[in-house]
Amino acid sequence: MAPDPLVELFTYLTTPGICDEEITLYLGVVDASRVPERAGAAAEHEETMPMRVPIDTALAALADGTVRNGPLIIALQWLALHRGRLSEIVRTGASTR
Repeated sequence: MAPDPLVELFTYLTTPGICDEEITLYLGVVDASRVPERAGAAAEHEETMPMRVPIDTALAALADGTVRNGPLIIALQWLALHRGRLSEIVRTGASTR
C-alpha cells in the first residue's frame, strides 16, 4: 500500500562533522484500516509487520522516553509541533522548512 499523498518534509544530517549521511522525512497518508498484518517487497524477500499506533499513543511514548530510535524521535517531535496543521500540509503539499 503506497501513501497518497506523500509530502517531503525536510532533510537532516544524522551526525554532522562525522559523516555525510542524510535522512529525508516524509509525511505519508494511508487508510490505517487497510494496512495488512504482514507486508514487504516480495522481490526483496522482505517481510515486515506494520504497526498501527494512534497519534496520542506514539506521542505518549515519546514523552515517556520509551522511543529510542533517532529518526523516529525526530519524526514524532515534528508531528507534535505540526499535528494541528496536518490537513493543511497534506492539502497543499507544503513542507515546513
